[in-house]
Amino acid sequence: MDVSIIVVNYNKYEDTIACVESLLNMHSRHFADIIIVDNCSTNDSYNILKEHFKDLRITLLYADENRGYCAGNNIGIAYAQQNVIPNYYWILNPDTIVDSMAMTALIEFAENHDDAGLIGSKLIYYPDNDRIQALGGGYINKKFGIISFTHIFHGDIVTKKLPAYIELDLLIGASFFIKKEVIEMIGLMNESYFLYCDENEYCLRAKHNGWKLYGVSSSIVWHKEGWRKQEQKCWSQYYTVRNSLFLIQRYYQKYIYINILYKFYISFRLLCGIFLLRQNSFIMFLYTVQGIFDFLINKKGKVIKNIK
Repeated sequence: MDVSIIVVNYNKYEDTIACVESLLNMHSRHFADIIIVDNCSTNDSYNILKEHFKDLRITLLYADENRGYCAGNNIGIAYAQQNVIPNYYWILNPDTIVDSMAMTALIEFAENHDDAGLIGSKLIYYPDNDRIQALGGGYINKKFGIISFTHIFHGDIVTKKLPAYIELDLLIGASFFIKKEVIEMIGLMNESYFLYCDENEYCLRAKHNGWKLYGVSSSIVWHKEGWRKQEQKCWSQYYTVRNSLFLIQRYYQKYIYINILYKFYISFRLLCGIFLLRQNSFIMFLYTVQGIFDFLINKKGKVIKNIK
């Protein structure tokens, strides 16, 4: 088996169907096994997906508890390790559409670069289709000790000439191509993050074990990133603030205190926005502060309570 493709669904069966159908339309001499993991959806996603793909050789798994995106991917990876034994794992967000040659480009690059442990695609915003989200991912910035993550070619027009490939510090998890040797060496994804920064942690873990990360221009994936409801953006703020601090604590310990102070500075700016009547400043302030304090008390995993 060449590749196991893992797509984790949570309530968004329409997106997942569109993603998988684009996978079924790929042109490749390589064999791929598609694994959908329904991450304990609260709607009828599992049954809808089961009915939609009933006549196809697609594996549909069900998680009896939503323990986060990493946990969902780990279920798919573990199943593939036991039942498929692929050479590569391709983790895709359910809100992606892949080009017909996207997988072939990733495999060919991996076969010609022994040091490539993880490979990302050229991500294009969808449905606009005219702007690049990133070429694979980006870099870690340590300016003044503040750790931040940048996406290379972010916002550039889609027709911009890009390098055939580029070495990176981090990959965006929307398209995450992993050699089996990486998983055998460093294990599964970190489930304590629940959501956000999880792929960053995995990238840094791989790099610290000697693997290189690349973005490949010839592998094209369209991504519906950005079409979130306000409540989802608030939770994104919470998990990003909290988990980025856990990541910095693990991999950039000497910078942790200045980054904690910087997060408080961000919360202060949001607080100022309240008095300037900026929309949603108050709720974003609450989620930011909660993320900082939950880091300080070492609270990991899923947060159930409503901060609002």
